[in-house]
Amino acid sequence: MAETLEQLMEVTPAIEVVYAAGAKVERGNELTPTQVKEQPTSVSWPVEDGAFYTLLFLCPDSPTRTDRQYADVWHWLVVNIPGNNLAEGHTVAEYVGAAPAEDAGLKRYIYLVFKQQGKSETDKVISKSNMDGRIKRKTKEVVEKYNLGKPVAAGYFQAKYDDYVAQLRAQLPKPE
Repeated sequence: MAETLEQLMEVTPAIEVVYAAGAKVERGNELTPTQVKEQPTSVSWPVEDGAFYTLLFLCPDSPTRTDRQYADVWHWLVVNIPGNNLAEGHTVAEYVGAAPAEDAGLKRYIYLVFKQQGKSETDKVISKSNMDGRIKRKTKEVVEKYNLGKPVAAGYFQAKYDDYVAQLRAQLPKPE
């Protein structure tokens, strides 16, 4: 997937993602789970007037880059976003930060933005304290469900374990 991800980054406009204290997503840079523990303070991408968008934040490396048996893990999904006004969109999966296992090494965390054909029917919200409905998901599911095309903006960062991960994992129940 690394080649595919790099190819995607070459042809897709960058999404601008900024976390608290100025941490930015910049084409595969390394951020810590502590830096990305809260929902970003700013997210933007090129928009068309009157268009609606879908934002998906996922990890394809679960549990590791070489063992992807739980991939993809959805960390955040928002649909029906007018322009890039996230606050006006409908959250399907609440934001959960990066939580790589101690022995997982660097994992990729990807932001994808898709232009919608119009406003879509929405699903029940997956809360941040619920892992069911987040693991073993495929980007293709979102694309098909919401009738989306190719991403119109994308970006990713990498993260490895830090001390915050233990706190986050303690708050998340094991999936059923």
